[in-house]
Amino acid sequence: MTASKSRRPKQASNLNKNRTFRARGALDEKLEAAAKLSGRSVNEEIEYRLERSFRDEEIRERAFEQAWAAFEKKKALENVEAALDNVEAALARAKALGSDAAHRENDEPKNPAPPSDALKDIVQHAPKKGEKL
Repeated sequence: MTASKSRRPKQASNLNKNRTFRARGALDEKLEAAAKLSGRSVNEEIEYRLERSFRDEEIRERAFEQAWAAFEKKKALENVEAALDNVEAALARAKALGSDAAHRENDEPKNPAPPSDALKDIVQHAPKKGEKL
C-alpha cells in the first residue's frame, strides 16, 4: 500500500474559475485575430482585455478625481482672490474716509459754536436714569 499524497489547497487568488462566454460574429473574429496577433490564446486575450478595461476605468476615475480636485482648488483660489480684493477695497475706503475726516477736523474751527438754546433745553429736561416720563 502506498501512502497517498495530500494536496495543499491552492490560495484563493490563484484559483481559476471557469466562465462561459459567448461571442457572436464579428466579435469572435476580432478576438481570434487579436489573440493570434498577440500570441495569446482566445481565452488569454479575453482575460487580458477585461483586465485592461478595469484598469482603464480606474485610470479614468482617478483622472476625474484629480481634475475635480484641481477645479475645486481653482474655485477656492478665486474665492480667496475675491476676498482679498474686497479687503483691499474696504481698506481703500477706510483710508479715504480717514483722510476726509482729517481734512474736516482741520477745516473745523478749534472753538466750536456753543450748543443752541433748543439743545440746552432738551438736555436740561431729559429724564434722569430710572426716572419715568
